[in-house]
Amino acid sequence: MSEPFQQREQSSVGPGESTETEEIAFEPLVTPHAARSHLVAWANGRRLLRVAVWCGVLLSALLLWQLFPVGEVAQQLLRLSTAEQSTGANSAAYYLSVDLPWTRITVDGQPLSQRSVLAFASPLQLLRGSHLISWQAAPFREQSCTISVPPSPQDTCLTSSALLHNREQIQVLWLRDRLSDLPFSAQQALLAALRAAWQPVAWSTTLEPGERYIDLNQTGYVGVVRPGQSLRAILRAELVLDLSGRHTSYLACQTGTPDGETGDCPIREENCLQLCTLPAWQWQPSPVSADASPNDWHVVALATVSWDIVRQDGQPLALGQPLGLYSFAPEALPLAFTVRWTGSQWQARLLTGPALSSTLWLDGKQVTLDPACVDAQHSFPSFDQTLVGSVQRVHFFSSVNPAEGCLMTFKVKGETAAFLERGGLLLAVNAVAQRLQPYWPVANAPEQALAARLSRLPGWDWWLWQPQ
Repeated sequence: MSEPFQQREQSSVGPGESTETEEIAFEPLVTPHAARSHLVAWANGRRLLRVAVWCGVLLSALLLWQLFPVGEVAQQLLRLSTAEQSTGANSAAYYLSVDLPWTRITVDGQPLSQRSVLAFASPLQLLRGSHLISWQAAPFREQSCTISVPPSPQDTCLTSSALLHNREQIQVLWLRDRLSDLPFSAQQALLAALRAAWQPVAWSTTLEPGERYIDLNQTGYVGVVRPGQSLRAILRAELVLDLSGRHTSYLACQTGTPDGETGDCPIREENCLQLCTLPAWQWQPSPVSADASPNDWHVVALATVSWDIVRQDGQPLALGQPLGLYSFAPEALPLAFTVRWTGSQWQARLLTGPALSSTLWLDGKQVTLDPACVDAQHSFPSFDQTLVGSVQRVHFFSSVNPAEGCLMTFKVKGETAAFLERGGLLLAVNAVAQRLQPYWPVANAPEQALAARLSRLPGWDWWLWQPQ
């Protein structure tokens, strides 16, 4: 008991009162034994009840963990909550993303007059209730799914959140197609069209006397064309495609959103690298073709690439050489194609050189689609960074024939360094490049002329740091 309280209590006692009353006044109050036992029992009961409740919650969570994939449960709850928050009680807005640009869509049996894909400004407005979304891109089979406003656990349509360029949060409705949705004959025809688009005979170049080429059997891995001799360097590729349906995959490898948000393939346990659609909001080729069509389907297919060095009479000198000394390990490279369906057959064209407008950003990383420039791009980490300095952007130039070579340029302290990738080797084109890589071969007169010709073609940029 505090001292001021003691003084006040003592001053209230009269001079004629007994000391016992004074002792009783200062005696602490004690709860009777029965009442104390009752309160203790009630407190213990409440503790036991809380423990039982938490144990039940924990056991239920463990049971859900075992019965359902936790990621799917979390995604479903997030989808329902975000969709409910981003839409009103009586309507919802969804942007549609299709794998093939000629897809026809119906909503509750009515054809959609404007496909609200991510490249367009207006989304699809859905009123309260359940809706049937159907889509077909011939010769793929027709598909359908259901979606409700507000969202329902019984919905079968795939939706997710995304960010537009202005950082606006949107809801995306994915209308996907699988390679296995194609009839077998159409699968084989598509594969044949993609292979026909690659013409190894056209992708070759003549190596003149004095030129060098990659040959792992030679000293320093460099071969030299002898005087009075000319060789052919052939860039060969084999597509890595499986259209059998054994490993079913959605066509679109949507690994990003228009604003650079990244993530894995939206479908769990799917191999999305069989044939990947490049959406309009993710990548567009350079408009160099006069016959470009809105129904052009831009896809990426993987291929292994190697060099064959042969004599003019076809006698081999070095077969199956790697793409370059900085791409020594075998790897699958992405190649970009434009595919069309004419109504009766597939047509495919491989995009190279001036048709490639930029690199592709996947999961925050750049992917080059130009087989002519891959080794040059891989070589950049080998540069002495104290000499190179703060280079942010590297330019690449190549022709429609990637076997000819690739010119790589970048600025170093106000000067332009130029290197030429040709025949699997990297050559210094000017004095700045030679200072940076004094042990690399130096381009001779024909190679200098080739570099000058490539520099006049449309090029693309490789960013050492992702531009903001």
